[in-house]
Amino acid sequence: MSSKRVWSYAGCVALGLALGWALSWWHHLPQAQATATSERDDLIIATGPVDEEGEAVFVLDTLTGDIKAYVIHPFTGKFSGFFQANVLKDLGIANPKRARFTMVTGQQVFRRGPGVAQMADCVLYVAELSTGRMVAYGLPWNRAFRTSARGPTSPMVRLDGVQFRQVRIRD
Repeated sequence: MSSKRVWSYAGCVALGLALGWALSWWHHLPQAQATATSERDDLIIATGPVDEEGEAVFVLDTLTGDIKAYVIHPFTGKFSGFFQANVLKDLGIANPKRARFTMVTGQQVFRRGPGVAQMADCVLYVAELSTGRMVAYGLPWNRAFRTSARGPTSPMVRLDGVQFRQVRIRD
């Protein structure tokens, strides 16, 4: 074997090692996480992660106070998980016509506790301007939901509520 050919093989091996190292470094970069929120007069939509593989879309009907969350099944591409709550009830709002809401999600990794179902990796925050109250919701989540034909159907978990404004706005 000639020395030119040996250097050619060595160059190919070195190039292959360099490319493999570069690809493995690029593959381990943190993935970007994005959430979105869109508000209209009577409807607010937000997204948030349930685990490292997917997200939920939260829909708040401001007329009824119903919040619904849906999760897309990774194999079928159909909505398979369904969660619900009523923010009017949880915030103690008597007159929904005067209520003015805003809603966002935040990422939260909960500590694992006993049991199969854990909390999803996001928290939904809903605030109401006239009462100055805010409530936080979580989704009971199990990674096994991803492999089942039908996802969970359950209530959202009310995590906590706060009074963020002490002065009441007049109606």
